Order: sequence, then structure tokens, then C-alpha cells
Amino acid sequence: MAKRKIKCDTEDFEAFLKRSQREHFTLRLYVAGMSRKSSRAIMNIKNFCETYLKDRYTLEILDIYQETKESRDNNVIAVPTLIKESPAPIKKLIGDMSYANKILIAFDIKPQKNKDKGKEGEAE
Repeated sequence: MAKRKIKCDTEDFEAFLKRSQREHFTLRLYVAGMSRKSSRAIMNIKNFCETYLKDRYTLEILDIYQETKESRDNNVIAVPTLIKESPAPIKKLIGDMSYANKILIAFDIKPQKNKDKGKEGEAE
């Protein structure tokens, strides 16, 4: 009977992995105007999303100077701040988003396999 349980758990895990690779991510990046650090964070997160989340993300970029209420409501205390609103749970990451591995780990993102090469994409 233990063998059946292991097989079922393996099938459940594989199904979970397939689902997680199709999940749609809703991200919000809070920046402070067009400072050098904000510009770098915008460029880095756009590259990250196109590399690891192609066709399965929504990215909203918000300037804390123009969206003060929104920033306050989301408890943004430093910028740049990236918030993953979905899938749950909500998570936050502060910095210029230059380390793709940190974003992948912090937000539990399973990259899609690169269809051209048959391996996972890499950020530059």
C-alpha cells in the first residue's frame, strides 16, 4: 500500500509543477521617479519577466511620488520594491532586481523551459 501512496504523491507533485509553470504572475514595481536605481530596476525586471515569465505575467510600474496613497496602502518603505500579488502568497523584494536567482527563489517561480533549446532560460 505504501507503493501506491508514493506513486500518487509523485503524480501530484508533477501536476503541481506543470500548473506552477503555467501560473500567471501579477507584479508591481514601486520606484522613485526616474533615478538611476529606479531605471535599472525597471530594465532588470522587464528582462527578468521576458526571460522567465514570458506570456504569463502582468507588470505594473508605479512611481511613489505620483501614487503616494497606493504606496502607503501597500506599506512600501523603500524603493525599488517589487510586490508579487498573485499567485498567493503576496511577497515583497527590495532592490534593483539585478539577481534573477534571488527573484526566482523569493517568489517561488518555476521558469518555463526554453522551447528552442530545451532548457531553462537564463537572465543576462
